[in-house]
Amino acid sequence: MAEKGMSRRNIRKAVVRQMEKDFNMERFDYKKLVRHGKGKSKLYGIATVIAIYTLGIGGAYFGWSRGFVPEDVMAKAIFIAMVPSSVIGSVVWLITDSRLEYPLRVELKLYIESIEGDAGLLWRYGPIAESLTIKKVDIPAVIALSKSGHAEDIDPQDYAEIVMSMYKEVEDSEGLQLSGENSKFLEEQLLNIKSVA
Repeated sequence: MAEKGMSRRNIRKAVVRQMEKDFNMERFDYKKLVRHGKGKSKLYGIATVIAIYTLGIGGAYFGWSRGFVPEDVMAKAIFIAMVPSSVIGSVVWLITDSRLEYPLRVELKLYIESIEGDAGLLWRYGPIAESLTIKKVDIPAVIALSKSGHAEDIDPQDYAEIVMSMYKEVEDSEGLQLSGENSKFLEEQLLNIKSVA
């Protein structure tokens, strides 16, 4: 059947099967992977805000109860304590978020480097990837890095978003419409991948 050429529908099915072989889709669901850490980092940020605000109010109350601080100063101190506690809590949240996400990014980067190898993999799905539009992702640059064998320079989050978007687009029968030229390119690349594997 490969000698005659595949129909577009069969190419779509073959691409889905090949993507499932080439990529571990669970490892590329980046939002799901970092969800646990995001909740934990927000909790650390909120706990920091509560601790600093409690210390500020506690100090103002102690001063007021001992007569060192007048009532109007205590009222201002309670209000003013909100600002630094919120800023420090936000900084703790952002730092904790990036620290919890870092090991996941490193693991994903190593996985990407292992599947890309020297010959690259993502570029073989180029017509599909280049038809996508993903905010803040330079798809042609990622495809070029994949083709040149520089997987270590690819941002793991961008790669994951491209793979997941491609998979959703190809899996949906109403989604991506392949032109004859793109179908031929994909068919050749799929045959090339199978012969290497």
